[in-house]
Amino acid sequence: FKALGPACSPLIPSVMPFLLQEMKAHDSNNRRNAAFCAGVACHVGGAYTASFYEPILSHLHTMLANPGEDASAKDNAAGALARMLAANAAPLPVSEALQVLLGVLPLREDMEEADAVYT
Repeated sequence: FKALGPACSPLIPSVMPFLLQEMKAHDSNNRRNAAFCAGVACHVGGAYTASFYEPILSHLHTMLANPGEDASAKDNAAGALARMLAANAAPLPVSEALQVLLGVLPLREDMEEADAVYT
């Protein structure tokens, strides 16, 4: 999604159900990668992602609130939330989302998320 930018937007309705499923996977690598991909999809997907904001936010909250969550997965979830806020904050409970985001900082392992989270 990141490399294709908005050109990938029509694919989002087909791909997002899979990403939502993987955000609940047992394997932390699957959760991490799905969170990253969902965040990038929201960042570039425009109106195609609006109907997915609520379930994405729910899965991200589960990842971010879990004290046993893998640190890299948590960093990617934080990056996804930051990308969602940057792309279209209107469907989000902004105050609560910012509180959750600030509560998981600083990033612990995946510093590639720093651009999304800190800028």
